[in-house]
Amino acid sequence: MTIRDVGADNIVLDEIVPAGRPWGRVIKKDEVLRIIDLEGQQAVDFLCYDAANPGDRYNAMNTIKVQRHVRITRGTVLYSDSGAALFTVTDDTLGWHDTIYGCCSDANNFLRYAVRGEPNCYANFLEILRVFGLDRSAIVGNVNFFMQVPIKAGGEAAIASGVSPPGSFVELRADRDALAVLSNCPQMHNPSMGIARPPSGRSCAGPDDLHEGQLTPVQIHYLEREAPVTDIVFHLIPNAPKPVAPYSHVVECDGWLFVTGQLATDPDDDSLPLPEGIEAQTHKVMDNLKRALAGAGAGFEHVVCIRIFLTNFKGDYAAMNRIYQTYFANDRLPARTTIGVTHLARDGIIEIDMIAKRP
Repeated sequence: MTIRDVGADNIVLDEIVPAGRPWGRVIKKDEVLRIIDLEGQQAVDFLCYDAANPGDRYNAMNTIKVQRHVRITRGTVLYSDSGAALFTVTDDTLGWHDTIYGCCSDANNFLRYAVRGEPNCYANFLEILRVFGLDRSAIVGNVNFFMQVPIKAGGEAAIASGVSPPGSFVELRADRDALAVLSNCPQMHNPSMGIARPPSGRSCAGPDDLHEGQLTPVQIHYLEREAPVTDIVFHLIPNAPKPVAPYSHVVECDGWLFVTGQLATDPDDDSLPLPEGIEAQTHKVMDNLKRALAGAGAGFEHVVCIRIFLTNFKGDYAAMNRIYQTYFANDRLPARTTIGVTHLARDGIIEIDMIAKRP
């Protein structure tokens, strides 16, 4: 077996997760979790949570809708229920992974394979989450690394057989302190594991379809700091105002966050009219920018440069300034340019964009 060299310079933890067992750990912000499929064809079910607020769980639907794609791949941001970025996939040798099929469980095994009482990922998740004071309410739709579920033109979906070669790995950078838990899948009937293959005409394997094969361990590397990454990440933030044109809320490159200009749009209902007056619009714009920054793992204290656009420069500048300065500490004022313009989208009277540095 030849395993790709994944580097060892900044590995501070190197663990083997035994076949069929769970694992969990808090990954500090900007540090990296690497998961390696040592022998190939070993699915790994994965969940994550905001370590400071574990009730804010991974949300597969936010992740899919924001990125407009059902596949997890390099550059994918794993979002929480609140729209916070938990992890970003910074490297991936397989190409893509599933986040629609969920984990195996006793109930699911019975419905699909007519078996009960076998080891399963739901039980593994429950075991490891209890170590961190969490219960079954924390188990939600998960990521399935090293497993692919193609969706056909007619909507049919089925697990692809044995797609992960030996040495496949993914790397996940923590966008905040995040709890990561996984189940090294113990499912003996999953085609992705190279153990059970359905006969022709069936979408899933049954108890009589097992062939020679075995569950295998996976390797965990915990990297103290992020491995060099030059990829550009395009963030669409679930709880920020819906884009009204073809743009991302935030574009991230080499730790810099470029935040698209925000109007005083209501983030929950963009059909509502903009609020009246410079005071109300300034507050709303700053709230929208705060949402965009938070979704990319930053805040106003990380902003380094701002541009403000006003349609009534002389009439609104002083009032805007009074409100603006309440959002920044006196010793951390960003560089700023204020520009008078003739018109803004939706007849807004103020728009602000920002550049921030990821903390």
